[in-house]
Amino acid sequence: MSITCFIDKLDAKNAEANSLKAELETLKKAGPASNKVPVLKPTYADKVASAPKAAVTTASKTKKASEKEQLKKSRKVKATSRFMVEIPNDMTVANAKAGIWETVRSKLKNPRAKTIVSGKSLIIIPDDANTLEVMKGLEYVIEISPRKPRIILYDVESGITSEELAECLLGQNPELGLTAEDVGCMTPLHKLGPRDGRVVHWVIEAPANVVLKLENKSIYIGMTRCRCKVHSSTSQCYNCQQYGHTSLRCEQKVPTCRHCAGAHDSHECKDEAVKCANCKVPHKASSAACKARTQAARSLLRRTDFGSQ
Repeated sequence: MSITCFIDKLDAKNAEANSLKAELETLKKAGPASNKVPVLKPTYADKVASAPKAAVTTASKTKKASEKEQLKKSRKVKATSRFMVEIPNDMTVANAKAGIWETVRSKLKNPRAKTIVSGKSLIIIPDDANTLEVMKGLEYVIEISPRKPRIILYDVESGITSEELAECLLGQNPELGLTAEDVGCMTPLHKLGPRDGRVVHWVIEAPANVVLKLENKSIYIGMTRCRCKVHSSTSQCYNCQQYGHTSLRCEQKVPTCRHCAGAHDSHECKDEAVKCANCKVPHKASSAACKARTQAARSLLRRTDFGSQ
């Protein structure tokens, strides 16, 4: 091989190497663009998941404190009698209300009351003493007196009878200041909890002054120490899912599903979507977080005579 041929090949190799170096520098400056992973904006779920637990806990506590304050205010509302008027089958709700209005107006120029339609009945709630007196004087109305407060005794031994309950309250808890007259005014209503459970929760009706002696106290019943709280929960109908009555007294013929709010029995529901029949929020009608449940509890407390607190 001649020296000239060797030099030519060497120059060609150098040129190829310089070309590769230039291409490499170009790629370095451009960066690995093709391998970049797109940056996605965080979703609301991501933000909630990454939020400090303390903030979530604080919000939950604030909500509970607000609900507790609302219930406390509801207790302070002075409970008065309300009146029920049965609507005849041949009369419309509008005509029934008009007739009552005319009757009350004939006795009092400016009555103050609100009216609630409940099935085939009207519930009239006077808002002042004058209207209350007029309503009491009507012959065709049924007066419903304010409800007595109720207390719930948690974790009472299931074998304790209502008679033994009264004896234990009076004899085992002298620090409460209960008298024989106080215990005599109590009316054990019913038990809550599993029928075959070791303990049950007793619901007792009593005058306001007696309830105040028991509320938020720890008491001894038999060989158990029990907690006492005001019972503010109201019954819920599992036919129509509304509050204030049970399925035994429900007038709705077609059931409402507690899972999806559809017009069918809850046990036959096949719908995966969940919807509350009362507040229309995506949870079951039996949910403890339902606003309708809280409103029902507040309404119940406003109808309860807690005396002067």
